[in-house]
Amino acid sequence: METTPQNHNKILYIITKSNFGGAQKYVYELATEMSKLGYEVAVACGGKDELVEKLHQANIQTYEVTGFQRDVSIFKEIKAFFSLIRIIHNFQPDIVHLNSAKAGGLGALTSRLLRVPKIIFTVHGWSFLEPRPRLWKILAWFGSYFTCLLAHKIITVSQHDFRHTNMPGVQRKLTTIHTAIAPYPLLPREEAREKLIGKTLTNQHLSNLWLVTIAELNNNKNHVTAIDAVAEYNSSHANKIFYTLIGSGELQNSLKEQVNLRGMTDYVLFLDYVENAKQYLLAFDIFLLPSKKRGVALRSS
Repeated sequence: METTPQNHNKILYIITKSNFGGAQKYVYELATEMSKLGYEVAVACGGKDELVEKLHQANIQTYEVTGFQRDVSIFKEIKAFFSLIRIIHNFQPDIVHLNSAKAGGLGALTSRLLRVPKIIFTVHGWSFLEPRPRLWKILAWFGSYFTCLLAHKIITVSQHDFRHTNMPGVQRKLTTIHTAIAPYPLLPREEAREKLIGKTLTNQHLSNLWLVTIAELNNNKNHVTAIDAVAEYNSSHANKIFYTLIGSGELQNSLKEQVNLRGMTDYVLFLDYVENAKQYLLAFDIFLLPSKKRGVALRSS
């Protein structure tokens, strides 16, 4: 059932990074759909990457949050704090919808200080569940708890994250809304392979088992283990795995170095970010999403 704007007609979505991973796709789809329903929508994020480009194409207003990045830096946190103060003050949203841990903490604090009527926080996987040192996980838990106390409503995208939200005074705010992907067309196998990697490379690997991962190249996604597993398999089997990684990220150079050290350059292909990558899924025999921490993945996007 469609909704129409009533008392709350200005929505500001805030997310840390502007690449186009699962959380960014979530924000993009919400922003564009709510705009179609008549809400005045804007998105604030760090950087000017694919998310910002797509939002501009959809005529969605964007703001760049100065200092927003995934890693912690006190100086940049302060810059991001005052940047968010300016953005929220200028846009005057009725609803602020926060996505990702850092955007959640700073966004909830600045929204409360500026008396935003409604603050929503979507959890795309709790950061304190990441395989990190114990002290880091404790600090991440308290940071997440602080965000939840400031938010009016908390959305988890999986029952896994819902069950791990063991925070006093938070349960009444909590709900689970699963992400979903609308039906989409798939290219036939031969056409998908030729369009994605070309005829020459396709012919070189016709006898191989085709494996693909579509994900940002960061530590949480655990490509390191996947590459090691493929290398181990190929070292002891005549029928090799041809592994394609679709996505960009800060670990790209180190992953390529790992592939080189394992002698796997002929069997591992890096394709960077691919627009509408899901249409090529039939090119592959197996889809793999390695992850150290994941409630639910919005893939393939």
